[in-house]
Amino acid sequence: CEAGCEEIVQILIDKGAMINAQDLTGRTALMLACAMGREKVVQTLINSNAEVNAQDLRGQTVLMFACVMGQEKIVQTLISSNAEVNAQDSKGQTALMVACAIGSEKIVQTLINSNAEVNAQDFKGRTSLMIASLYEHQDVIKILNDSTPKS
Repeated sequence: CEAGCEEIVQILIDKGAMINAQDLTGRTALMLACAMGREKVVQTLINSNAEVNAQDLRGQTVLMFACVMGQEKIVQTLISSNAEVNAQDSKGQTALMVACAIGSEKIVQTLINSNAEVNAQDFKGRTSLMIASLYEHQDVIKILNDSTPKS
């Protein structure tokens, strides 16, 4: 769906498509559009009241889907549409942890600027800094260190 996809989505919405329907894994159309980088479709769905804080069966949020695929513009769109930046999935991971794992400096900075909790821990006790260190993302480590309050 290279061109015109958002028009097709809008027609389906206008015909009564269930905008927040979930598949067997709990994924919504908005999650899939985020993962595929379909910015116009994402905006169309949001404008039609798609749930920006929906979670799949593993607790992964729409924002996490955008983060794991490195979709910088979509992350910004979701945040400006009131996506919860500190939501945790079933493993306790946050969108910031996901962004740190893939090494996206811009997304990490965007999340921090949007009040993401830098010192949140997943259910294994790992923080975003630990995850960035695990994957040796030096620039992300620097961003995290610069944003962490010094005691």
